Amino acid sequence: IAVLLVGAFFAGILSATVGANWLGAGDRVGSTASATEAVAVAEPAVPPSVLDFEASFISIAESVNPAVVQIRSERVVTRANPFENTPFGDFFNQNPGNGQDNEFRSQALGSGVLVRADGYIVTNDHVIRDADDLEVKLFDGEFYDAEVVGSDRDSDLAVIRIKADNLPSVPFGKIEDVRVGQWVMAFG
Repeated sequence: IAVLLVGAFFAGILSATVGANWLGAGDRVGSTASATEAVAVAEPAVPPSVLDFEASFISIAESVNPAVVQIRSERVVTRANPFENTPFGDFFNQNPGNGQDNEFRSQALGSGVLVRADGYIVTNDHVIRDADDLEVKLFDGEFYDAEVVGSDRDSDLAVIRIKADNLPSVPFGKIEDVRVGQWVMAFG
């Protein structure tokens, strides 16, 4: 009986609302808008400090992006035939009959940041490690060949250089100006 009463209650509310809106009497039943009218909902106001904070990040990204580069590295990788000296050695060897290891070109993609206007770029060591060819694509779409200046496997840092001048760059800060709790943004 309780379920029947609750169902009848909701059915009555539904039919009264639909009927009132259908007959155009919605404003007389306590509603100022019919079911077909759009109701404006006020957007919650975003505090200006949040918008200023976001604008700061956008401004920094727009100023740094031209110094971010894409690095393409290519290396020759030699893969030994694990079945060499077995009856299946020639079957799995891509160069049958010569007993040599299989060589193929491996390509990697990474990023870096120009730190000097004369083409010095900081990147990760794993991006350029053992690379035979390095190519850098600038933010404006230009391509340059690059050479390794130095790298450190333990810190996973490397410096490469392209031969170009007047490039956008991001300067290094001073360690004396760094304070605990400051925000850090990573680019590249």
